[in-house]
Amino acid sequence: ELARSQADRRRIRIVDAAEVIGMDEQPREALAARPDASILVAMRTVAAGGADAVGSGRSHRARVLAAGRGLPRSP
Repeated sequence: ELARSQADRRRIRIVDAAEVIGMDEQPREALAARPDASILVAMRTVAAGGADAVGSGRSHRARVLAAGRGLPRSP
């Protein structure tokens, strides 16, 4: 996917993740069972200041739940 993108690759960082959440899985249960799922790793990376954004083509519900778990809430 990145090879087809016209994005400036110097500004993109790929972070390893051990697991993924499948589109056919129940997001809440899958996130609880896989703490090293790519979407959770991505959210933690943003929360720690290691990235400015998360891009994902996976389950919208999993992204929303992962954001709730991994990102700090606004005051």
